Amino acid sequence: AAAAVVYVAHKVLPLDHRHFGRLPHSTVRYTEIFYERAQRFTDEVAPYLHARVPFEPDSNLVCLAFNPRGNRSLAAANRFMQRLYELLRPDVHQPLQVKEFFGSTTTLRPERVGAEQTRQILATLGLDAELDGEPLTILRHTLMNPYLIDRDNDISYIERYFAFLARCTATRLDRTPTP
Repeated sequence: AAAAVVYVAHKVLPLDHRHFGRLPHSTVRYTEIFYERAQRFTDEVAPYLHARVPFEPDSNLVCLAFNPRGNRSLAAANRFMQRLYELLRPDVHQPLQVKEFFGSTTTLRPERVGAEQTRQILATLGLDAELDGEPLTILRHTLMNPYLIDRDNDISYIERYFAFLARCTATRLDRTPTP
């Protein structure tokens, strides 16, 4: 059965640049667009939020780190990220359709990232650079959907996602986002 699936899949979507190759190409392109949009987002929310892409993506994975302006505590920044993640994670008590977007988190650990790079990331977020063993919680975005930008209907789900993030971060800080 598995061989039949592979055979049919390759007949429908041949393994060349014009067919299957368009899928990874689109995910790489959307990662670039998402990264550029994330850079603009950091400027848009700067009055109330430190927002950073902690490291430039080298695949279809882009992470975002947030910390409310004026906060110096890593623990408080992580609590803020957990409250934000509550809006992005699936809830077994609600239908999936009630969520506008889904997301996941990961952590930056000094032993994996390196102590100096961790200190630099924390400093750009306005956090004390004390490495007390607590990792930094960040949002993780894996951009594998080839339909993130619907050119036929002039819809960018990347733009919609960042508008959603602006609303959510402002709400979590009891602020109204600027358009």
